[in-house]
Amino acid sequence: MAAEATGSRPLLIAAAALAAGVVVAGCSSESPVAFRSSEPSVSSPSVTSSVSSTPSASGSSPSASPTTSPTGLDRTATPATSSGPLTGKALPDPGALGSGWVSRVDPGSAEDGYTGNGTPVTARDPQDLTQALLPIGCADVAVYADPLPVPKHALEVDYAYRASGAHGVALALDFGSDAAATRFVAVYTAALGRCTAGPGGSMVVTRAKAPTGAFASVQADAAFGTTWRELVVRTGPVVRMVAVEGTTTPARSWAAIAAALPPL
Repeated sequence: MAAEATGSRPLLIAAAALAAGVVVAGCSSESPVAFRSSEPSVSSPSVTSSVSSTPSASGSSPSASPTTSPTGLDRTATPATSSGPLTGKALPDPGALGSGWVSRVDPGSAEDGYTGNGTPVTARDPQDLTQALLPIGCADVAVYADPLPVPKHALEVDYAYRASGAHGVALALDFGSDAAATRFVAVYTAALGRCTAGPGGSMVVTRAKAPTGAFASVQADAAFGTTWRELVVRTGPVVRMVAVEGTTTPARSWAAIAAALPPL
């Protein structure tokens, strides 16, 4: 999952203090709870949500951003719990990340221009989310040279690790075709591969072990002292991204998490 107030991505993976959200024990499209957030307690990786990363303590609706985005989504409206053909069933339940993980509600952020819906499953603006996916602070500006393909639909689910409050986030991006989804993965992973140490840079992305056909990375932001681990898996026209905050936050292996992804 781009840039955020904490120095990492604001959308998909940004994480906000646990106190800003509500933790519940289940996660489904019908659950009264959603995915993405952010704030200085955790900076986000390339996976993140309609734009942002720093939810307001009050959870108030956005006021500074335009009413509609280039994709026509009303940024001030309460988002749905589905997006096109995507529902909460496309993303893993908290238990798929391992023991101790629960659903979390992202209240949204007026500063970042998006709102929540009171659940852990939230539709995101595809345009806004795509713009926030690449981590900020990479030394090589070539990271940002090739625009990421924009999905037709985007859905987010948020998680929290009960013991520490560390955040987790998962995204489902529907591109409408295998070719478009493949293109996104190619552009995205190539950009991450260029985010290495260098003068003026604070973000360093290193490739991690991933199951066959998937891509995993560790995104460390020296400016904010935050780290996110992220997995990218394509299934036909849908790309799913799962990110966990922290270098040592307990979670199952990427192979186990990938195997636990719901069938599409």
